[in-house]
Amino acid sequence: RGDDGATEDSFYTQRGVLIHSLEVTGYRCAEQSTANILEQIIQETTNRMNRLQQQESENEVQLHQIEGDIAEERARKVLLDVQADNAAARSAMD
Repeated sequence: RGDDGATEDSFYTQRGVLIHSLEVTGYRCAEQSTANILEQIIQETTNRMNRLQQQESENEVQLHQIEGDIAEERARKVLLDVQADNAAARSAMD
């Protein structure tokens, strides 16, 4: 293939064929050892993708927990501020 995606050899053009697109729907390895290596690569890639998805899910759960903790601490601060204001108001009345 050339940089523009065109086939450099003239196999098809000599036969009057212009290819607009090509889709590979399957493959078969000539040697079993190659097939075994490809299967191992595919399995390792699949495992890696699964681990990444699992880590992303765990990160998302942890982020929601942190956001919940932050909201709880903010609510606690508001409560303490209100209690302090009430205590100051009671002191001023006495």
